[in-house]
Amino acid sequence: MSSCDSADLCIGDDITGDTDGDGVCDSVDLCTGDDNTGDTDGDGVCDDDDPCPLDDLDDSDADGSCNSVDLCTGDDNTGDTDSDGVCDDLDRCAGGDDGLDTDGDLAIDFCDNCPDDDNPNQADADGDEAGDICDNCPFDAPDDSDDDGVCDSDDACIGGDDTLDADADGTPNACDNCPTLANPAQTDADGDLAGDACDACPIDANDDGDGDGSCDSDDTCPGFDDTRDADDDHIPDGCDMCDGDDESGDNDQDLTCADLDCDDSDPLIAEACSSTDTGSSANPPGKSTEAGCGCATGPDMPIAWFLLLPVLYLRAVRRDCR
Repeated sequence: MSSCDSADLCIGDDITGDTDGDGVCDSVDLCTGDDNTGDTDGDGVCDDDDPCPLDDLDDSDADGSCNSVDLCTGDDNTGDTDSDGVCDDLDRCAGGDDGLDTDGDLAIDFCDNCPDDDNPNQADADGDEAGDICDNCPFDAPDDSDDDGVCDSDDACIGGDDTLDADADGTPNACDNCPTLANPAQTDADGDLAGDACDACPIDANDDGDGDGSCDSDDTCPGFDDTRDADDDHIPDGCDMCDGDDESGDNDQDLTCADLDCDDSDPLIAEACSSTDTGSSANPPGKSTEAGCGCATGPDMPIAWFLLLPVLYLRAVRRDCR
């Protein structure tokens, strides 16, 4: 052996020796570089360049976790979040234990809308997350909202107890417009929510608006007390323009009460004379009780003129005949 060979680390097959200093001559070093392990997992990638040097498949599901440390090799990187032994990407009921299926319908209890009743199709007609097979009200999402034992779809009075019907007319108290008086038809002519059978004023929505004991539809003087009639003329004081001194009011509507009007049937007839008039004035104001007080039509004129009119007429006729 020459002196040179004694200094050569790798005799015969290279001139570089062991460039990566891993104790393996370059000529036989699988991975010339900075390691001395070569390709541990035999995947053809040197350990120093292999992201998963212990996995020949490296990260087969590309989730960032090498197969050797990936809890759930597949298509997720979260593993088994519900700790049921089933990886999330294969878990039939995320959040629940896939091993629990009490009714054996293949729907995991945690995700089963009827966990104690076999219902493989998980039908839920009203979408309330309670399966039809175990839903007392399968067609009502709120089921029995008023807790009276009757499903809303069959409830005669939603919001009230269907079992309470004091008058036994078929309408529960809470929805009965006459709860203590039987009225199966629930007729309410005036729409005031009080049934005709128990409504004191069945055709008046406001009933007795002025509280005088007379329904509005029969009220002689709406807004006033019909029972107050000081002069007994059958016109309530509130609507009587001649309150207290007449029996018939103002029949001819000339704004003069009948007991002060010379002719209460003709608005053109002059009204009563004053107490100081002797009968000469045609239309003085006031009430007269004196004998001889007269009434006349037209403007003021002495009564004598009315006495002379026939005489003057006869003279005019005779003059025309000559």
